[in-house]
Amino acid sequence: MSGREGDEGVVLDAITDEEAEAAARRDPDNPPLADEAWEAGLRREAERDRYGVARLRRRLRISQVVFAERYRIPLSTLRQWEQGVREPDGAARLLLRVIEAHPDLVAAVAAREAA
Repeated sequence: MSGREGDEGVVLDAITDEEAEAAARRDPDNPPLADEAWEAGLRREAERDRYGVARLRRRLRISQVVFAERYRIPLSTLRQWEQGVREPDGAARLLLRVIEAHPDLVAAVAAREAA
């Protein structure tokens, strides 16, 4: 990855997915997971993420911080849902289903409410 000087300091140039994957494969501290290890990790995650919150967030391809800010959910609450520490109540489960069906609409409504 290379950088260049920009108006706001050093700006890093983006790399392609292929470049990132090649760099990861060259890293001796980052060996690729065998298929069975990957599947076992997904099973452990599914057991923790009983309410599907982490899977929903990943399908939307956003971080916990962005998800929490976008949908006006306290970050600590989101983390507890994802870890299976707390269960979303009925209203929260409904909100999550609506986010799943219409993420942009819910984000727009939440943004108007925050203003």
